[in-house]
Amino acid sequence: MLKELVFSVDKKEIAFLIDPDKFLAASIPKLKCRVDEFNPHYFFVGGSFLSKGNLDQTIELLKENFSLPVIIFPGEQTQISSKADASWFLTFNSPGGANSPNIWAGTSKFKRPVPFHPTNPGVFH
Repeated sequence: MLKELVFSVDKKEIAFLIDPDKFLAASIPKLKCRVDEFNPHYFFVGGSFLSKGNLDQTIELLKENFSLPVIIFPGEQTQISSKADASWFLTFNSPGGANSPNIWAGTSKFKRPVPFHPTNPGVFH
């Protein structure tokens, strides 16, 4: 069942950004301490470029060990996974910022979380 993620402009919320290139399973105990200390609402997963990390594996580790929604916060358009709860594409998140041709090509057109369709990750709601 696809759950709806609701973001409020009236209250402050915290997200932990996890870089799949730097995240290891051995990091889970330390991350659990940080989650207990800061009580984040979400995990954002992504990095500027994915060179050695595994996006799917990182998302699976987070979901196995925590009950927080996992939202892809991609640094490039190839960082997509159906294992995440949502994906958040921002225009200023594109490599090159406002001068990036990706903005004009439409690869960064979403400005809010976009839940994945549960059976077809290529379809967004």
